[in-house]
Formats: sequence, C-alpha cells, structure tokens
Amino acid sequence: MKIKLKNPTQIKTLLRQQGYSQRKFAQAIGVHEAYLQKILTGVSVGPGPVLAARMASTLNIEFDDIFYIEGGRGKDETT
Repeated sequence: MKIKLKNPTQIKTLLRQQGYSQRKFAQAIGVHEAYLQKILTGVSVGPGPVLAARMASTLNIEFDDIFYIEGGRGKDETT
C-alpha cells in the first residue's frame, strides 16, 4: 500500500495560495525540503500515513483532497 499525491500541481498551488514556499512548508511539517521535493515530484514512494495526515492538516484540507492510496493486499497475503 502506497500513499500517492493525486495531483502534484494541485498541492503546489495550495502551498502558494496559503503563503508557503516549499522550504517553509517542509519546516512546518517537519521534513527536509529535499524530501518534500521528492514527494511533490513523485521521485519518492510517497509519504507515510503520519506525514500525509500532517501535510493535509497543515493545509487545512482533508487527506482525500490531495492523496489516494494505491494498492492493497500484498500478493502473499490471503483472505
């Protein structure tokens, strides 16, 4: 299961609208700017659940507004 951004451009727009630079937003959510950049460009596998929730909360939006969960059960798991 991976948490992915629905639309990286959308979150960048939200950052600008709320007065955040990427550096200031990274500081606000407690990560390095380079890691945030990887999340925003899709280079990273995506934020973990705690960080994703912190990102949404800091922007005063719902998790589902900017993220989706990709995948589900692993191929080795049974029902």
